[in-house]
Amino acid sequence: MPRRAIDMSGQRCGRVVVLSREGLVSGCATWRCVCDCGTVFVAFGGNLRKGDTTSCGCYRADITSARSLKHGHLVGSTSGKRVTTKTYRCWANMMNRCRNPNADRWLDYGGRGITVCERWTAFENFLADMGEAPAGLTIERRDNDKGYEPGNCYWATYAEQNHNRRPHGSSARHAA
Repeated sequence: MPRRAIDMSGQRCGRVVVLSREGLVSGCATWRCVCDCGTVFVAFGGNLRKGDTTSCGCYRADITSARSLKHGHLVGSTSGKRVTTKTYRCWANMMNRCRNPNADRWLDYGGRGITVCERWTAFENFLADMGEAPAGLTIERRDNDKGYEPGNCYWATYAEQNHNRRPHGSSARHAA
């Protein structure tokens, strides 16, 4: 004799409220549910009772997003690519040109010994020391022969940066 399905209508399972019985799939009861985010979906009763289904999938996406970019400098996404703040892009570019031998400007930075201080390998520390990048300004080093560190960096205009360049022809790219 087949087992009688437990009526789960109205029960809450995590972010999910069970609406009504949907039917059977391979002998297992399925239930129409609504998630707190508004998505209506069908779930197996056993998965709901065991706690294996607690959302439509939005919870996992929320957790993954929070874990992946915990500093809050993700401002959206376009075509599957992250859109980040100017401050975050400045930090990421600084890290890339000083630490990645395949970076376009590696020879002018990491290749000639320009480093990023250990503290700034974490974006949160860079943000705490430098603050948000002001509009129209970029990161600049007071002494071009020293690395990126709190005492040597400030936000500068492009005109200020042009005054703080190494003499033309001293690029590592032009070295024999």
